[in-house]
Amino acid sequence: PPKLQREPEEQRIHLGETLKVKIPISGKGPFSFKVKKNDQPLEDDDRVRIQEHDDCIIVTIPDAERDDAGKYAISVANDSGSCSIPLKVKVIAPPLPPTGPLDISNISKDHATLSWKPPKDDGGSKVAGYVVEKRDTSRGSDAWIPVIQNCKDTTFTVPSLLEGHEYEFRVMAINENGTSDPLRSS
Repeated sequence: PPKLQREPEEQRIHLGETLKVKIPISGKGPFSFKVKKNDQPLEDDDRVRIQEHDDCIIVTIPDAERDDAGKYAISVANDSGSCSIPLKVKVIAPPLPPTGPLDISNISKDHATLSWKPPKDDGGSKVAGYVVEKRDTSRGSDAWIPVIQNCKDTTFTVPSLLEGHEYEFRVMAINENGTSDPLRSS
């Protein structure tokens, strides 16, 4: 039966790059392969490609997308038996924007409290904080002013607002790979 020589390490791949992993196996081919991702079977036409060689298999995921991240299990079988190869893939990217809506509460003449939820995808790296910006709508569409550069919570009270002025707010998530697109208030 096929045997796994050693478990592959966690694979970290940047968004848009090609993942290519050589996994040494022993046993007599030909082999058949079945791939599961997060315990769900993947169809043959999916993004994971497997090439068989004498002493290894090569797993390829071209042009990595966020959805390619997860826990894979590759079942390798021949006439004598089978083995399962675990493969963990992390796709490295800036996080997605925080999850909305961007709620505004506790509004007074000089401050307002914003709240939001963390992004649905952290880009393979823990969200380190959030950038909060404000814009006085009378000042033009690109007059964004940073209020805080590294907010640790998913709520923040914006100080120094002017009474009678209309404001728009936006929040971006930050991780070691960059800054997300903004979540904007309505």
